[in-house]
Amino acid sequence: MGFAVNEAMLIAARIIVGVGCGISTVVVPMFLGEISPTNYRGAIGVLLQLSVTVGIMVSQLIGLALSYVPGWRWLVSLTFFFCIVQIVFLPFLTQTPRVSPPLLPPSPPACSP
Repeated sequence: MGFAVNEAMLIAARIIVGVGCGISTVVVPMFLGEISPTNYRGAIGVLLQLSVTVGIMVSQLIGLALSYVPGWRWLVSLTFFFCIVQIVFLPFLTQTPRVSPPLLPPSPPACSP
């Protein structure tokens, strides 16, 4: 977004980032709920919500510091850094126990002659 040369490019990037944030808002709590032990599930959910709230506060403070004219480009370019970090750590995620390898229902057996 920091490299947008016109308004349409900035709007398109904001839509893509917004959809990504919306998907992660749904997927991350579900993933953590599936991989966490039953007795820690509530605490992990609370810590996730706390970290999201603290992250919003920190991003607002960074936005306040970078609200001058060339600084806003650095601010919106930070989303690229977090995207790269997530891509790097994606292969290290564990499989959830509720997801079976074949996502489709098994096919019926073939008819024997």
